Amino acid sequence: MSKATLPDIINNFETIDTHDANILGINLYNNSCVINIKLISNQLIELHFHEVAKIVCDNFREGNIILSIELIKTENEIRKLLSSLFIKPPVQPGKYFNFFEKTVLEITSGQRFLIKIDPSYGCDCIILCNSITCKIV
Repeated sequence: MSKATLPDIINNFETIDTHDANILGINLYNNSCVINIKLISNQLIELHFHEVAKIVCDNFREGNIILSIELIKTENEIRKLLSSLFIKPPVQPGKYFNFFEKTVLEITSGQRFLIKIDPSYGCDCIILCNSITCKIV
């Protein structure tokens, strides 16, 4: 993959109005994920999630209209979403607790990112990763 230069890279994806945009595709490779999005202005963007630790995408179908994309920052919401990403095993609960608490701390301190894509219709996603970039296509 060639390096993109400004203005191809948007430093803060939260500044992009993704409400009513469409998810066109989700590509997974190695430990990365690229989500292709068509904004209501017809501009195409790619959200790149690097060093993905966990991803859950449900209900991908024709349409996939985005209600919102949020970078989750509050501890209560982080805990709620992590609980849906990582199911507590019936054995070795201590290891799970340590892992869970370490992950919460990494997210709240900005070492990792937890992203939630809520749909108006179609695909919803939760992604835990180490970095995010956004590229204009």
